[in-house]
Amino acid sequence: LLRPLQDALDEASAHGAPGEAHLRAFTTGVALWRFTGGDLDVERVLVDHAIPVAWELYGHKRWELLRRLDGALAPAVDALAARVAEDPELVAYASRCAQMLVFRAELEPRLDAQIALAERALSLCDTHRNGRLVLSDLLSLRAQRALEAAPIWNRREAVLGARDDFRRARALWPELERLRALEAALRREGVEP
Repeated sequence: LLRPLQDALDEASAHGAPGEAHLRAFTTGVALWRFTGGDLDVERVLVDHAIPVAWELYGHKRWELLRRLDGALAPAVDALAARVAEDPELVAYASRCAQMLVFRAELEPRLDAQIALAERALSLCDTHRNGRLVLSDLLSLRAQRALEAAPIWNRREAVLGARDDFRRARALWPELERLRALEAALRREGVEP
């Protein structure tokens, strides 16, 4: 059952830039995955082939096609991520699943959902470079928004929440540009970052 799937994915890749042929092949792969009752080997093949395609779409800012790819693959990726979280023998797929979750986080329009996905990615692979960078950026953005929206009354609670996000963001990716301005804003609020 895997051979036709691998052939379809290889054939789609042979046609150049990712497009509809890739999406059809991945959609067929997910149908095969469902048919097999969620087979691990199908999940592996899908994720292995999806990573380079997703990177190419990401690099060319083809957000709509990347969103459709993620939507098609999400059930199989989530299943593999759940397996990786439970089975240390699948550690080789921790980084791959984390990257697929990071792609999804960057496509998500709601900040809290973005953060939850990035957190999930780092729970699978805590050293994942892109996961750390993206989560740091998202946490610092949430902190910035909290400071901007903090009411004059009961401001302290929002400032302390922003400080907590700042500290976590700094621990994840200290070189993040946004952190400098955020640190200065926290100091103006009278809080030690």
